Amino acid sequence: MKLNEESTDIPGDKLLARATKKVMVRLLPVICLMYFMSYLNRTSAALAKTSLQVDVGIGATVFGLGAGLFFVSYAFLEIPSNLVMFKVGPRRWIVRIAITWGIISALTMFVQGPTSFYLMRLLLGAAEAGLYPTLMYMVTIWFSQRYRARAIGYIYLAPAIALIVGGPIGGGLMELDGLGGLHGWQWMFLIEGLLTVLVGVFTWFKLPETPKDAPWLSDVEAEI
Repeated sequence: MKLNEESTDIPGDKLLARATKKVMVRLLPVICLMYFMSYLNRTSAALAKTSLQVDVGIGATVFGLGAGLFFVSYAFLEIPSNLVMFKVGPRRWIVRIAITWGIISALTMFVQGPTSFYLMRLLLGAAEAGLYPTLMYMVTIWFSQRYRARAIGYIYLAPAIALIVGGPIGGGLMELDGLGGLHGWQWMFLIEGLLTVLVGVFTWFKLPETPKDAPWLSDVEAEI
């Protein structure tokens, strides 16, 4: 049934507002959670700096170069990542990004020196490349132009919150130092990496590809 046949009793603006409210409540938290995890992982790397220097000999120069290498692979693979995303769909690509970067983040616990640290940072940047553009593409799919600025504003709260709580969370995980024969920074990378993988799996089930795939939107709401 067509939109104009179903919505004769509901003004278009009210119908759009109602549908958008549902999307704000159901879908936006999933997008924000994904963006939150990306910044939580970045905060963790900074927290591990001193411990990495003591435990595996990664000094300030090595750490700084490793931090930069993350953005080298991230930047070079940004456009290829976006092209693949258009082929496979944003939902699949967001989930792939989360799972691979979570696995690589967890594997960072096995860093033994500068070479392995550089490698893991390059791989992490490659895995995470394309996340932000894919999230923004989801916004264009799910929100009309009048609501996009508000939606993006909410999404930007996620990294701000991650920067606030990332320190206490990472610090708490590093207090596990010695448990099971692992250093605190190893526990931090392992737990936060596995949490990211779980977020990716959760996203697969909670993030529909398009409004027409959302069971919580009526046909007329999905169409508008």
